[in-house]
Amino acid sequence: MRAIVLSRLIAVMGSVAAMVACEDTLSPRPPLGSPAAGITVVPRSATIRAGQVATLQARLIDEFGQDLEGGFSWKSSNDAVATVSTTGQVYGRSEGTVVVTASALGKAQTSTIRVLQRESKPDSPDGKGGKPLLLRGQLQ
Repeated sequence: MRAIVLSRLIAVMGSVAAMVACEDTLSPRPPLGSPAAGITVVPRSATIRAGQVATLQARLIDEFGQDLEGGFSWKSSNDAVATVSTTGQVYGRSEGTVVVTASALGKAQTSTIRVLQRESKPDSPDGKGGKPLLLRGQLQ
């Protein structure tokens, strides 16, 4: 009888030890201020029209895949085509392609934004949505 109780006790203790070994709270945590492993930016690419806005989001992660706190700096490769705000809002200005870069803690990641020309309004004579043209003159 004692042998059965002892063997069951050993089995239970082994199970508890295995569960404790697999417990995530015992895994080593990165120290505060640890270097960033990388930045992810989503979306990696987008297409907008001039006058439209695309929102980019960035995440800074450590070598364990955990999010790190920190601010990002944003930069457009060509402000004439698209500008980017401090929060990742990309405003299309004219037709073309830009590379928007998010950077923090010495790491950087990019997103490619294609800007198409502004959509024309079909009800205007000039096809650009402007005021109707008034032509004056004499017919000959």
